[in-house]
Amino acid sequence: MIRVHYEAPDIDQTGSSPTYITLLEKPVDPSEILDGDAAAATSEKLMMERRMKQATNPRKPRPVSQEIKEPSGSFVQRIRDDSQVDVCIRASKAGSNHPMRFH
Repeated sequence: MIRVHYEAPDIDQTGSSPTYITLLEKPVDPSEILDGDAAAATSEKLMMERRMKQATNPRKPRPVSQEIKEPSGSFVQRIRDDSQVDVCIRASKAGSNHPMRFH
């Protein structure tokens, strides 16, 4: 599980232009595992490769979006322990003429 805390004081709270936080869960590439102990790293890489091969449904990962309606808050998303999560914030009103702050 991952808990995402956010502060977005500039969002539109009227609902006319929504703002979203999107999470994309991706499996960790075994070649990216770095460890000081070479034997442990090799064992971990083999275990990860085995898990990836045993996946019953190797489909493309799907992003999960959460609409932000409050200037600050948090939410929880279930993810696997051995995955990488990309975070994207989308705001319809944001642009070069109307920058928005997110933290």
